[in-house]
Amino acid sequence: MNREKIVLEIIDLYKGLSDTFDKFDDVFHDSDGPLSDYSYRSLDGYIEYASRYMGIDPENLFWFIYDNDCGEKGLKIIDTEGKSYEINGVDRFIEYIDEWYPVEDNE
Repeated sequence: MNREKIVLEIIDLYKGLSDTFDKFDDVFHDSDGPLSDYSYRSLDGYIEYASRYMGIDPENLFWFIYDNDCGEKGLKIIDTEGKSYEINGVDRFIEYIDEWYPVEDNE
């Protein structure tokens, strides 16, 4: 399993969706509505599925994509042992999840 490839694919979907609704908002001045809601719920389902496939808590991937804006905000995670991780990109996010959610040998 290539976790980086999966996360990059989700980022592409998220950014593409965001760009689409930004353009929609430029024309119609209101991108909030059923189409937007449905689209983001679909993305959320994909994030949930991908997280489970990668063997990680979905909240980690939701946080990375939405709250940390795919690492662009450079937010930090402090684990249960007090260790701090600055998550400023896909590479750092992958390092974090690989440390906390190691891939099983049989995958």
